Amino acid sequence: MGNFLDLSDGSLEERFQKTIEVMKNKTPLIYQGVLIYENMRGAPDLLRLMPNGEYLPIDIKSGMGTEGVMDDEGNGKLKKKYAVQLALYIDVLIKLGFKSDFKGVILDIKGNEIEYELENKMGVKIEETFWDFYTKIKVEVQELLNNNIQNKPASSGKCKLCPWYNSCNKWVKANDDLTSIFYLGGNNRDRLNEDLNINTLEDFLKIDIEQVFKQKDIEKKNGNPKFLYNIGKPGLWKALERARILCEIKKPVFAEKVEFPKTKYELFFDIETDPTQEFVYLHGIYERNGENKEFKYFITEELSEKEEKRAWSDFWKYIDSLPKDDFTVYYYSPYEKTTYKALQKKYPDVISEEEVVSFFENPNVIDLYNDIIIKKTDWPLESYSIKAIAQIFRF
Repeated sequence: MGNFLDLSDGSLEERFQKTIEVMKNKTPLIYQGVLIYENMRGAPDLLRLMPNGEYLPIDIKSGMGTEGVMDDEGNGKLKKKYAVQLALYIDVLIKLGFKSDFKGVILDIKGNEIEYELENKMGVKIEETFWDFYTKIKVEVQELLNNNIQNKPASSGKCKLCPWYNSCNKWVKANDDLTSIFYLGGNNRDRLNEDLNINTLEDFLKIDIEQVFKQKDIEKKNGNPKFLYNIGKPGLWKALERARILCEIKKPVFAEKVEFPKTKYELFFDIETDPTQEFVYLHGIYERNGENKEFKYFITEELSEKEEKRAWSDFWKYIDSLPKDDFTVYYYSPYEKTTYKALQKKYPDVISEEEVVSFFENPNVIDLYNDIIIKKTDWPLESYSIKAIAQIFRF
């Protein structure tokens, strides 16, 4: 990206003063400058001088700059969380007099510069712009800081890497919160709180679902379509069943007998990746053949596409060495399947797309999470992760 001025050292106030000084002097590229205005503060990874003398904020991300399916021109959906972050930088730059438009850039893992034009609408059917969304978030944050409003923690599978995870989880347990029910989620919890005044698991266990949905029909006829919005009867029955298992039955429940294939080889399969670099460095198999048990691993020796391809190729050679239709593969969640489809596109000369699809469609290749745990069982747990379930069996 060329030469840049590094402002990453010093206190925030010192860095802010230097940032203002070098922007006034029209420094072409600034790394880790600091922007402060009243109670707003941000440190964009880069500030780039534009031809009109203003500055463009750029943030570097370890993920993709967009999400979802690409359109015909190769553009994906802009990420709201990235848009809000860029909007803060833009807001401060405008207030400091170094910017007049609403554009920012995300530099993503592929090295692509994704332009975020924040005056654009957030979707085809959404009137709200990204800037409107940011403005609303900023007001809400100020209200939270002033303690005029509060939001409730929730328990969710996506929370595990969050620094607030233990704090929120403690709150959920202490308050007998509905998000203790696997897959119920914060949005549905809030609807049940607001529309039915159901706030705890104890309250929820007393629910009369048939009566609730009669009430929903009446509310809809009376012009209130938001009553229990997005909550259907099958989903609520499932949540009630899980609440009973969690609070009353307190042991796993199987909807049907689970039969596993009888084959000579059983392979317990997992991969390890560095998601910040989209790099797969280990394909691991715990192989069981009768009384014989062995760990097979196909690992990269260095961070290179050559090594990634070699390890993946070695994995498929191992699979091809097994007796056809006399082995079973177990894995947990769709991650392996999704990653292998991506690897096939990256290294199409190793194995064809049809062969990858055929491998995962084989009835002896079993996603334990989706094919068994979700479809055929329920557990007295708020999370159905493999680690949570393993602990019930004293692993």
